[in-house]
Amino acid sequence: MTLPYLPAYSIIMIALHKVAAPRLDRTAKAADEVAAYERIDSTHAKARRLIERGRFARNDDGGIAITVVAAGAMDDARGRLGRPWACVPGHSFAISFIVTIPESVATDDAVNGWMSMIAGLATLDAIEGTLDECGAVPFDPECGFHLKWPNDIYCHGLKLGSTFTQVASPPDRHGDVAVIFSVGVNLSVPADRLPTPESTSLRMHVAPLPPTAELIDMIAARLVASLRTRLEAFVQMPLIQSSRLRSEMHHVCWMMGRQIDAQLIDGRTIAGKVVSLNDDASISVRTASGETERLSTGDIGLMV
Repeated sequence: MTLPYLPAYSIIMIALHKVAAPRLDRTAKAADEVAAYERIDSTHAKARRLIERGRFARNDDGGIAITVVAAGAMDDARGRLGRPWACVPGHSFAISFIVTIPESVATDDAVNGWMSMIAGLATLDAIEGTLDECGAVPFDPECGFHLKWPNDIYCHGLKLGSTFTQVASPPDRHGDVAVIFSVGVNLSVPADRLPTPESTSLRMHVAPLPPTAELIDMIAARLVASLRTRLEAFVQMPLIQSSRLRSEMHHVCWMMGRQIDAQLIDGRTIAGKVVSLNDDASISVRTASGETERLSTGDIGLMV
């Protein structure tokens, strides 16, 4: 294999570039534990290893304890179904959050689809709260944040980021399971480094914003607070909270009324119009034949 030519000064600059572990002072005050690294394979994979070793925060009084896993750079970041997760060091938010919740909630198909929605809603809480604190306003008054079911974050009709929610352990002696919520957001990624033409970055839409390192800490701290509040309410009253989450999602769901093409994990393809968001966090899609297909968060391989 022939390597591309790099002038001497480029080689020197690459050698001098050192990725630092993120400083998360605000987040450390909000979370129960913070594990920050200079460079790892991925925060999600690291979170799984911490869970396997029992090295994450627990709360014996029944509350939600949160462990934050962050890194300056990731070499093998993966999202749902093992797909590569684009992350530009110094320009992206890419953090995983470990929590424990009752197995009875995590495995209940009537409500567990809402965990992915909670990840997205908590991310919107964190971004919007941070923008308010910064006094940041959109360049375009029509710019807004939405969630593309089941796990993408949209800004002004473009993909700003994604979430990945995974139950990562069997039940323990208390009947709890560990769940990983991984969140990736393009904060200051230059246009020429965005992963797809349909992607965007936060600084392209709002200002003023602080330096990216500070912005990451602000968003992460707020994400911890929102996840804790939302999950505590959810595990206490799953059915009631599911109804409230459904109502909240209706206001920010980017897909309602849109035509979609969905590739399912089982190999089927479904095309049609999204006509409803259901009580169990599934969506209903009306196909060209007039039939209605119900899709759960676990059914989807890819959706456009």
